[in-house]
Parts: sequence; C-alpha cells; structure tokens
Amino acid sequence: MKPRLVDFSQFQESSISPKLIFNEIEKPIISTPIKEPFKGKGSNDTIIKILFNLVFIIIILIGIYLLYIRYKKKDENKIKYNKKIENLYNTINKY
Repeated sequence: MKPRLVDFSQFQESSISPKLIFNEIEKPIISTPIKEPFKGKGSNDTIIKILFNLVFIIIILIGIYLLYIRYKKKDENKIKYNKKIENLYNTINKY
C-alpha cells in the first residue's frame, strides 16, 4: 500500500473566484522623491575636493622630480662618496 503524499482536500474548488481576489487587492502607492533645486552648497565641496586632489598631484610630481634628479646625479654622488671614503681611510692610517 502506497502512502498518500498529497492532500487532495486542499485542491477542492473554493467559492471565491480568482478574479474577485485580484480585484480586492489594492496596489501600493509609490511616492517618488522630489528633487530639491540646486542651491550651490555642493560647489564649495567640489572645489575643496578638487584642491585636495591638486595638492596630492603636486606632491607626487615633486617626488618624481626629486627621484629623477637623484638618478641623473647618481654617478657624481658615487664619485664623491668614494673620495670621502678614501680620505677617511687615509686619515685613519696616518695615526
């Protein structure tokens, strides 16, 4: 004997037709937000953001320029460093 997996009493026709149920349900009223006119407060914020970004860009450019100068003078600095080391070595060996 097989068990009954479905309760057929739930499928009996009801006295209310689906059309009546559909008409009784009210659609929700959706309100759209009203946009406020532009007052100009945002312009100060955008100017501050732009200036802040420009300051960081200038700092980065200065850093890149300093690295470029350091790279170009690499050989000169190496020669100066070797001379200082030789002078230090000679002064230590004198005494």
